[in-house]
Amino acid sequence: MGSIPRQRETTFCAAAVACVSLPGNPLAPAAARRFMRDALADWAQRPPGDVVVGDRLADDAVLVLSELVTNA
Repeated sequence: MGSIPRQRETTFCAAAVACVSLPGNPLAPAAARRFMRDALADWAQRPPGDVVVGDRLADDAVLVLSELVTNA
């Protein structure tokens, strides 16, 4: 049986517009959820016609990202 790889910090970029470094520990999913909510809120502040992010889409995006980070 091989050794368990050590955890490391990971950088995640959403559409090359917003980036975050996530800790390599159990706090990463919560940090990823905060990052996604903040990024979506920022994108919602842009001029009309740019990006439309509804509450349901934001909730789904946060859930998917949280699952991905947890599984990673």
